[in-house]
Amino acid sequence: MDFSGWAVPGDVTELIGNLRAQVPGLAEVTLSAHHHNDLGLATANALNGVRAGAGQGECTVNRLGERAGNTALEQFVMLLSVRSDRLGLRTRINPTELLHTAKLVADRTGYPVAADQSIVGRNTLVRDRDTPGGLALRDPATYRHEVLDGEAGTLGKHTTLADLRAALVAAGYPVTSHLLRDAFRRLNELSDNGAVAVDVDQLVAGASS
Repeated sequence: MDFSGWAVPGDVTELIGNLRAQVPGLAEVTLSAHHHNDLGLATANALNGVRAGAGQGECTVNRLGERAGNTALEQFVMLLSVRSDRLGLRTRINPTELLHTAKLVADRTGYPVAADQSIVGRNTLVRDRDTPGGLALRDPATYRHEVLDGEAGTLGKHTTLADLRAALVAAGYPVTSHLLRDAFRRLNELSDNGAVAVDVDQLVAGASS
């Protein structure tokens, strides 16, 4: 639909509206919203496409694609998931698999996920006590992205012992006072050395046996 990546959301709505008005037979056809991200609008354009009547949005994992890439699957799915109340649109894709899929694709393709990439970038999963992420450990409803992987996610310099314990339990580790102490010590060391986001698995691996 927009192979050049120059469309803006209003263009997409107008295009689909005109097509449906001029080609009545399209009512029996599944239109697909295909967009490139040259102007950073691929997800917004895909959203407008399906709201205007397209039956599907064409996406790629981690926004991989020609030039600036295509509509990011993880952005599109999470948008429809967390704002279904506002948009009235749903998908059959399980959002809890998005993070794992993004990591797998990054590993297989050699194209790493940027730390600040929305939805799956490691910075978006930081769980600091002073941010909404910390609240998610106590009430997941306060931070909807928690559905990404069902885990406590990554941790930061303001993480408390209670937050760390919750993260370890969510990740499936048997929490002992020994593990909790060593993991917390390791977290503080990494944070003091400039780490912005630390994985739970990284803390366990670095804890003394």
